[in-house]
Amino acid sequence: MKQASQLLLISFGCLSISACSSTQLVSYSIIQQSNQCHIQAPTITNISSQEEQMKFIEKYSLFKTPDSKQDLTNLFKEHSQDESLFIVAQGSKPSSGYGFKINGLTAKLDGEQLTLPIMFTSPKQGSFLLHK
Repeated sequence: MKQASQLLLISFGCLSISACSSTQLVSYSIIQQSNQCHIQAPTITNISSQEEQMKFIEKYSLFKTPDSKQDLTNLFKEHSQDESLFIVAQGSKPSSGYGFKINGLTAKLDGEQLTLPIMFTSPKQGSFLLHK
């Protein structure tokens, strides 16, 4: 049984964490979104080095065309110079019907806690879903 995973690749331009504890609003952008990412567990991961980028590209591109692998490589090159990159993954799910809804492109930074306006969704209880 193939399991779907939900993935967002998020870019924070000029993410700065200050010493004061006041709440800040931080703009971000979604630079890639996919229903298949081959990430098993829910996670938020900072992709801060070129080595981490290459590992992710190899894993993510496992069942994709060489063109999509090159597209992702170019995307990392374009955004990683001046922006902080994060992978947000919902992880593998047993069936279709899982996803996420993005409610704006401003995150809230309160001390060391970053809150993204992303809501993960699940299928309604008792709904008929096709298993992959």
